[in-house]
Amino acid sequence: MEITYNGPSAFVSAVKLVHTSGLVSNRASVPGSFWGSGEGTNGLATLITDSQNRIIYPSPRVTTVSQNGWYAMPGYTALSPELLLSDFCAPHYLNKGVKLRVWYGEDWSGYTEIDNSGRSCTKIFAYLFQ
Repeated sequence: MEITYNGPSAFVSAVKLVHTSGLVSNRASVPGSFWGSGEGTNGLATLITDSQNRIIYPSPRVTTVSQNGWYAMPGYTALSPELLLSDFCAPHYLNKGVKLRVWYGEDWSGYTEIDNSGRSCTKIFAYLFQ
């Protein structure tokens, strides 16, 4: 999904995703989840990138995203109602009108995406400072 940031040009140090509906799954045989794997693991796979598909969130200073788009973050599971992605040490500057993308990790990486299913909707909030 691509979104256009229409707020004032500013530094963003955190993004909060709030699940509103739907589920996604990395295999038909696996229960759906909000943010990644429904297999009862802490596997997360929701990424925010710039228009060139470079990962902005989760920050590499907070966690390591695998080449297949998977990661873990303490305190969060794939069924957490909210996902807070932050990096207060190195905020990202957004210009008004910039396009961002929200990805399912396997879709972003092109890894085994043929068996992915579902759709998950979210509200997106950003913590800005100028």
